[in-house]
Amino acid sequence: MQDIWMRWHFDGTGFSASELLRVRQVLSGNSLGWFMGHGGSLEGDSVTGMGNDQCEEGYDGGALGHLNMAAFDLFKYSDVSEISSEDLTMAVQHLGYFAIVPEVVDERAKEVTEYSAMNLAEFTSFLEKYAQQELADIKEAFQRHSKHSKVPQKVLLPFLHEVGFTSLQRSVFETLTASRMTMKSLTLPQIFRFLAVHRSSEGFTTSQLQAARKAFDQVRQGKDEIAPHGVGAALALLFGQDAYDKWNRLWERMRGSNRKEEEERDVWHTPLVDFRDFLAFARALQVEELSELHARFQLIDGDHDGAVEKGEFLRLLPEDTALLISHKVETLLSDAQISAGTMVMTFDDVFDVMSLCRSTSNFTSSELEELKEAFHRFDEDSSGKIDVLEMVEMLLYMGYSSSLEVVHQSLGAGTNRHQSNHSQSSPISF
Repeated sequence: MQDIWMRWHFDGTGFSASELLRVRQVLSGNSLGWFMGHGGSLEGDSVTGMGNDQCEEGYDGGALGHLNMAAFDLFKYSDVSEISSEDLTMAVQHLGYFAIVPEVVDERAKEVTEYSAMNLAEFTSFLEKYAQQELADIKEAFQRHSKHSKVPQKVLLPFLHEVGFTSLQRSVFETLTASRMTMKSLTLPQIFRFLAVHRSSEGFTTSQLQAARKAFDQVRQGKDEIAPHGVGAALALLFGQDAYDKWNRLWERMRGSNRKEEEERDVWHTPLVDFRDFLAFARALQVEELSELHARFQLIDGDHDGAVEKGEFLRLLPEDTALLISHKVETLLSDAQISAGTMVMTFDDVFDVMSLCRSTSNFTSSELEELKEAFHRFDEDSSGKIDVLEMVEMLLYMGYSSSLEVVHQSLGAGTNRHQSNHSQSSPISF
């Protein structure tokens, strides 16, 4: 239990009282982190319902309902007390439900109201219906992956992928270790407990949680919360610069891409985001990336043993990235601690190399050292920054064909709508 607590609550800041309540219930080992707010519990070897006004550990439904209300406030329009049907998928995902299918979300929403928006009471009723849908979907996934009424540990990755929570193998291992699940196969109640504990860390490893905390702290600048548009900046620190654009696309798709301009402004006036909410957004982004990678991985992993030949690595990458790094792939694999003698790569290995390429903009360690040396040569005042003109001179020094116009265009392409464009005197850090 202490291991689970440390995995979740690793520095003691950024969590609301209601979220800590949620963690304590997960730690009890008798309730589901995603299910407890909807009236569910575990009794012996079965899953049963529980009254809305009384839960295990003596907690009342009002405290648990606060979680649903917080999600409602986060995703509703700022000037009304209703949440749009277009926002339900993201709200459900944010609350930690599994097996989310937008079409099913729409179906359950229509059972509650015929209108395109719902108030808090209707939202709560919708969540109760969706909890039952989720429970049925997880049971169906369990049946598809089970042998003799148990799911083997070795198929937990494809099981998680099927229920919309694609994860790394080491994250699964951490969850199993923290929850004291040493058995080779899991029963249905054990699967539910596994999902609850896995959900409590948003599917991240301990090291990823620490990196997320660091990224969030850099953006919040001493405050407890950040604005929704600041989430993109924190995600860029956590996952790499392209995460900002991915966050915007994910946000727009989940919030609805056909809003009027004045409605889109309201989206960015939603309540501030604390660290717990930030983790949920980070999880949504990582699950999307891992899901795409897992789909490609499964196509190449013909025997479904969880490994692919190292020579197949480039086939797992987007075509433009594969072309860019094809001449230095062995060096990048070495930088990611994949030894030259390794003949196969696991899903985690592939993710690690791709993460390294993203964080270094596809540069090898030796190329980065060369760039740093050139940067420091033109950083004459040792401020850690150079101006645009010095950038042009540095590129010419390194043998690249460059100009002031080209550098301005490149810098402009790297900005976003919440950042101002570089001027000729704007400092550039390494």
